[in-house]
Amino acid sequence: MLKFQTNELINDMLEVFLKHNVVDKTSLRNFLIRKRYVELYYNQKMKSKDARKLIAEEFSIGEKTVEYILYLQKK
Repeated sequence: MLKFQTNELINDMLEVFLKHNVVDKTSLRNFLIRKRYVELYYNQKMKSKDARKLIAEEFSIGEKTVEYILYLQKK
């Protein structure tokens, strides 16, 4: 129950940040993609390739774009 409330709080905060231009839509989308990957791969024990494919479908983007978001090293 606490995990659900925490996720709901994070989502609410992100919506407020987006509304007040603290974060842009692309950064928010990338955060949500990384968060979804953790849920699928680590929590639900889904294979990495399957998780990336599902995320690509959910966000209507290519699998290569998902890989780029997940594995891009920030400098």
